[in-house]
Amino acid sequence: MADKLLEMMFESVKDLTSAVASMRREINTGFQEVNRRLDHVEERLTRLEQDSDLAKIKLFNMERDFGRGETHG
Repeated sequence: MADKLLEMMFESVKDLTSAVASMRREINTGFQEVNRRLDHVEERLTRLEQDSDLAKIKLFNMERDFGRGETHG
């Protein structure tokens, strides 16, 4: 009887170990996906910042040229 109980407990521990390993893989996969998405967002924000800087330079140049009486086509 004790042997059967120990065997059942051993099987339960094996099942729990397997379930924990599976959950760990799923969590790691989820974190990897979140990190990939964050990297993509960071890249887009960097491009937007660069575009914004370029637009500021163009606006500054246009305002400067307008003050001189020049126009841009």
